[in-house]
Amino acid sequence: MPRNSLSKRALVKHLSISFNRRALVRWWAGALLSVGVMAGAAELDFERCAIQVGDIPFNVELARTPAQRQQGLMHRELLKKGEGMLFIFPTSRVVAFWMKDTSIPLTVGYFNAQGRLLEWHHLTPFSLRSVYSSQPVRYALELNRGEFRANNIAIGAQLAINCQISLARHHQPPLQRVQISVAPFHLAR
Repeated sequence: MPRNSLSKRALVKHLSISFNRRALVRWWAGALLSVGVMAGAAELDFERCAIQVGDIPFNVELARTPAQRQQGLMHRELLKKGEGMLFIFPTSRVVAFWMKDTSIPLTVGYFNAQGRLLEWHHLTPFSLRSVYSSQPVRYALELNRGEFRANNIAIGAQLAINCQISLARHHQPPLQRVQISVAPFHLAR
């Protein structure tokens, strides 16, 4: 009997050590994967574009791909006045933004497919609360908190995007470019 008891104890101790080793290996693998994901996220390239909301100019980065839209302004420490990020969605839909890993206080403005500002909302740094658009939108503009109000940008203001955007990264021939214009506010190839 005592011999069985010892072997059970030894077995339990062995399983405990094995489990701890597996847990430790899983933890390290997860940590390394996280670092790899963050490093990969930092490598994303955002095109820059001059836009206007009403008559107020902004210099923005464009988030056009799913990976760019997912990263957004995460892991940034500073956003200069008059700068922001314009999220361009392939179709109009209800969207939501949160502030995971984003330390900059922001305001997000939601625009319909015609480029009209429908609403804007303040976002709280590091908040995991989703802030939904109340209706389908095609564009979202993140600016420093308060820039919509400070520039007297009212609901209904028109978004004007007049810049050349390379489609080389988006599975198009490298020299093809696209013009985004205000009227009729669509992508013209």
